[in-house]
Amino acid sequence: MKSCVEKMQSEERLGSIPPKRMSVFEFDDYRAYLRHYFECAQALNRRYSLRSFSDKLGFSSKDFISRVMKGEKSLTPASIAKIVGGLQFDESEAAYFEAMVLFCQASNDDERENYKKRMEEITATYRFTQQMLLTRAYQYEVYSHWYYSAIRSIIGMIGFDGDYDALGARLMPPISGEQARQAVDLLERVGLIKKDAKGNWILNNPAISTGDKVIQQAFINYHKEFIDLAKESITNVPSTERNVSSVTLGISEASYKKIVKCINEFRKKISMIANEDEDGGRVFQMNIQIFPLSK
Repeated sequence: MKSCVEKMQSEERLGSIPPKRMSVFEFDDYRAYLRHYFECAQALNRRYSLRSFSDKLGFSSKDFISRVMKGEKSLTPASIAKIVGGLQFDESEAAYFEAMVLFCQASNDDERENYKKRMEEITATYRFTQQMLLTRAYQYEVYSHWYYSAIRSIIGMIGFDGDYDALGARLMPPISGEQARQAVDLLERVGLIKKDAKGNWILNNPAISTGDKVIQQAFINYHKEFIDLAKESITNVPSTERNVSSVTLGISEASYKKIVKCINEFRKKISMIANEDEDGGRVFQMNIQIFPLSK
């Protein structure tokens, strides 16, 4: 009797379970990618032919694409454009496919190296963008509680050994072990943290895209929580461990814009100081607010 795996493999060979089409970014040989695409299309529809494939790509002769896949013909800029349009590639996929063609058809090692680097750059940008899109899907959750970013900072500074109760207890105010677990699970799901080869938690992609209506509402809740924590720190944290100050200003609209610009530059400098600090052992929150007190 065949095992489940053997049965699935057998059914896949027979075409009853179509193979999953791989991304163009999984290939470094455009001929192999075209063959893969054609085979997947055939697995989905037994009547799909080279004629069908040629028509989809906009070639009048079915012999041309067949000879390309066999390595007997090369692609020109015009034929590359037809394939990109026929397969409905997005901008990144189109750029990668073109670079891959040029890589495969390069006449010398220097050209091949240049196009290989171009492929790698396009792939890195594409995956970064995909990660940002993934993060956007969870961004409301990421900004829904103040302690998510605090836990991520702790993991970045001192790591995390899996003790959720101890992780939650490090925060001020402390949270439960279950809340810490949920935070770690979310941060991992979004891709902001990951486990390395040794099983230790480390920071991953730091990008969190902003700007749409969803994230603006999330930011409202996010900042409200931190402002509340700032108020509590006045009475709950010794003055030697916090700095709370304010100034009331009478200014014009032009001066307001200059101040906002200074605040943005100052915040970047603060972030650079933190990034260069190799001895970090504690998480701080810095709030900067400027808002009207009169009409």
